[in-house]
Formats: sequence, structure tokens, C-alpha cells
Amino acid sequence: MKDVWDVIVIGSGMGGMVTAAALSRLGHKVLMLEQYNTLGGQTHSFSREGFSWDAGLHYLGGFGPDESARATLDWLCDSPIELAPVGPVYDTLHIGKSTPLRLSRPVAAQRMDLKERFPDDSAAIDAWFDAIVDGKDALSVVGQVRSLPPLFEGALWWWRGKKFKRYCEQTTAEVAREFTSNPELANVFVSQWADFGGRPSTASFAIHAAVAWSYLEAGAYYPVGGASSIARHLLPTITNNGGEARAAAEVSSVIIENGAGVCVTKVGSQAAGSRDQ
Repeated sequence: MKDVWDVIVIGSGMGGMVTAAALSRLGHKVLMLEQYNTLGGQTHSFSREGFSWDAGLHYLGGFGPDESARATLDWLCDSPIELAPVGPVYDTLHIGKSTPLRLSRPVAAQRMDLKERFPDDSAAIDAWFDAIVDGKDALSVVGQVRSLPPLFEGALWWWRGKKFKRYCEQTTAEVAREFTSNPELANVFVSQWADFGGRPSTASFAIHAAVAWSYLEAGAYYPVGGASSIARHLLPTITNNGGEARAAAEVSSVIIENGAGVCVTKVGSQAAGSRDQ
């Protein structure tokens, strides 16, 4: 066997890069394999006619200077990524033939903008923002429960289970319909579904609430230098700790021998394996 590693990560999207970088930070020698010819998944950029375009990233929410996500990203990277604030208006909605509507922060500003557009729906707008707060709190219960021993897990479910069921088990569209019968306002309520790819008819409202709140609370940010700067800062963490990230390395099979040795075979090259645990 040519190469022996502590851990092999298949795929170099954000999930793969973050996993590989975190393990590298903790002292593991990591091999990351990517079948595409560019590392970084949807963080990579491309050029057309002198302009640079991002393949997947739009903007980042929850990455303000004092946010835990920002601190985690800084820890994962070889050096901090410079993130530029988008500003108080982070989205503009174009719904039908109506005048475009700004989505702004903080909550008070967006609440006021919506009430100016929909003066007859003031109560529904207030109820929606209250639900956003409750929904994002409900989602946090999931992580809390999974980190607790069974005895405390049951106590937490008893304490917060009702809120979890209401907002995690209902779709975004179902919650929106509870508050308004105005189709245009309902479209505004659910408009940020594209930020996480969950259609309002199927996505958990709690996920929608967490995403919406991340922009309302901390604002939207964009990495200076484009989305590819994320990969440029994450990948050195892997290589500087003795690891390697390989593009154009398609994985053809994963072989587990005796429940310990793991071999990853690449098309057209020798096998790579992880050390026995």
C-alpha cells in the first residue's frame, strides 16, 4: 500500500473540507479526495469574459464578528478569512408585478418595512417574527438533546418538546398559512427558502427560521476575494499538518478489512488506506 493516513475524507465540499480541517487541527494526518478537477465543491469560482463568478455561494448569515460560527471558521482556517458586510439591506424581493420589497435588518427595520407594504396585516407580521424566534430556538433543542445522557434527554423533551413539535414538524408553508391568507405576504414570509434549498411545502419551519434569523441578527457577509477564498484558507490547514488534498481523484471503492483497515481505491492509481484504529 502506497499511502497510509489517519483519516480519509471523500469529497471536498464544505462538509469534507471542514471535517478534514478540524481533524487536521486535532493532530490527524488526513487525505481528502475529490473527483472533480477543482477542490472546494460549491465554494469554487470560475471566470467568463473577464468576470469572476461563484458556483454556489450567495452570502453568509450568522458570521458577524462576535458569532460562534465566525470563531469556528477562523479556527479551521490557516488565517482568518476577511468577510465584508453586505449592509442593512441584504435581499430585494421581486414578487409578480409588485414594487420590489427590501429585506433589511435588524428585526425592527424589516418589521417596519413589511408593515408599510401590508398595513392591514400588522398582527400577522408580528406573529411571524415571534414564530421565527421560537422556531430557531426549537431547532437548537435537537442539538441539545443529542448531547445529553438519556435521563436529561427526557427532561429536556418534557420541557421543550411542545415547541419542537410545533415548529420542527410543521412545514414553512403550513406555519405561514396559520398567520395570513394574503398570498403576497405569504410569499414574502417564505421567500428565503432558496438560501437553504428547502421548498416551503416540504421544509421544516425550524430550519427556515434559523436561516432567516441568522441574517436578521448578524447580517449577511461575503468573503473578500470570492467564494474560492474559503477553500484557499481551509486547504492549507490540511496540508500544513501533514495531510494532502487531491483533485481529479475519483473513488471507485471502499474496502473494510476485518473491521479495521480501510482502503480507498482510486481509478487509475494505487490504493490509499487509513491506519488501523
